[in-house]
Amino acid sequence: MWSYFRLFFSKNYWALVRRRQFWLDSWVAVRRAHKDKRARKQIRLLLTVVLTPVLTLFYAGLLAEVVYSAVLLVSFRKSAGDGITGGAMLAALGFFAGWRILNRHNTRTISLDEAEPMERAVAPELRRRIAELALVYAVMADRAGSEGFLAAKTLPPGFEVATRRVHVAVLKEYALWDRLGAEERDLLLRPDGHWEAEVAKRTSLYTLDLVRVLRWALRVDDFLPVVGSTLEQNYALAKELVVEPKLLFDGDEVVKRKALEVARDAAHHYFQRCAAEGVKRGYFEPENEKNAEWSRAYSEKMAGQQSDDLLLGTKIVSEAGEGAVRLATVLSLRRYRLCAWLSGVFSGEAEMVDELRVI
Repeated sequence: MWSYFRLFFSKNYWALVRRRQFWLDSWVAVRRAHKDKRARKQIRLLLTVVLTPVLTLFYAGLLAEVVYSAVLLVSFRKSAGDGITGGAMLAALGFFAGWRILNRHNTRTISLDEAEPMERAVAPELRRRIAELALVYAVMADRAGSEGFLAAKTLPPGFEVATRRVHVAVLKEYALWDRLGAEERDLLLRPDGHWEAEVAKRTSLYTLDLVRVLRWALRVDDFLPVVGSTLEQNYALAKELVVEPKLLFDGDEVVKRKALEVARDAAHHYFQRCAAEGVKRGYFEPENEKNAEWSRAYSEKMAGQQSDDLLLGTKIVSEAGEGAVRLATVLSLRRYRLCAWLSGVFSGEAEMVDELRVI
C-alpha cells in the first residue's frame, strides 16, 4: 500500500506519465506482446502506471475509513471515562507511522533510467558552447523541415515565408552567424523554397537526431529514446529551440558521463546490428572478408528472434525494410560519434573548435 502512495506522489512517476515516448513504446508493446517478451515487460510497467492512481485512491479511502473509525472509538472511550484504550491506539498508530518513515528508503519503486547531473563540474563557458552548437543544429533542422514543406505544398498568393529571416536573426542574436561554416551560411542565405530536395533530405538526416541528443545532454529533456524508436522525422524539437533558445542557455547542468557512455554503447549496438544486416543483404560493402563473415553469422543468429533482436519501429531488424535498415545505420553511427565526442569534451579529453559546422 505504502509503495503506491510513494510512487503516486513521486516526481519520477509524473515524469514518466508526461513522457510521450513511454506511451508510444507501450503502444508498440501492445502490438508485439504475443511474440516478444520485452513487450510483455513494458505492458506490466504500463499496468503499474495506470493502476497506481486507482489503487492509491482505494487505499486512501480505506485509510480514511480506519482513521475515522479510530476517532469515533477514542471519542466513545473518552466519554465513558476510559482513555487508556484510546491512548494505546494512538500510540500504536504513531509507532507504525514512525516505523514506515524510518524504513521508507527500503520501498522499491519503478526505475525510470533517468540520467542525473554529472558528478564532474562542467565550466559554464563549455556548457554554453555546447548549447550554441545545439542551436545551430536546431536552426539547420528547422530550415530543412521548412524547405521540405515548401517543396510539397503550394502556398496561396501573397503568402510570405519568413523562415530565413527568423533563423538569421536568432543566430545573430546569439553571436553565432559569423562562426558558421561556409556551407551552412550559404544554405541559410538562400531564399525560402530554394533548397534542392536532396540537400533538405541530407540536412534533416544529419541534424534531427543529433538535436535530440544535444537536448538530452544539456538536460532540456530527461530521456533519450533509442535509435529504433526515432526513425520518423520530428521537427518539433528543433522548432522549440528556435522559438525558445533560452531552453538551451538558461540551464547549468549536463548529463553524467556514465549516461553518455550508456547512450554511446546503445548507439554502437544498433550500428553493429543494422550494419551487419545491411552487409548480409548486400546494401553495404564489408570492410574485408572477416567482417563479411561476422556480419552474416550475426544476422543469421538474430534472424526471427522476436524477443532478442533490436527493434526498428514495430519490426525487428531482420524483418525491417531496406529503408529502415539504412536509416538506422546512419543515425546510430552519427549518434555514437556525437555521444563519444561529448563524453570526451566533458571529461577534457577532446576539444571544441570555434567554427560551427553541421554539414
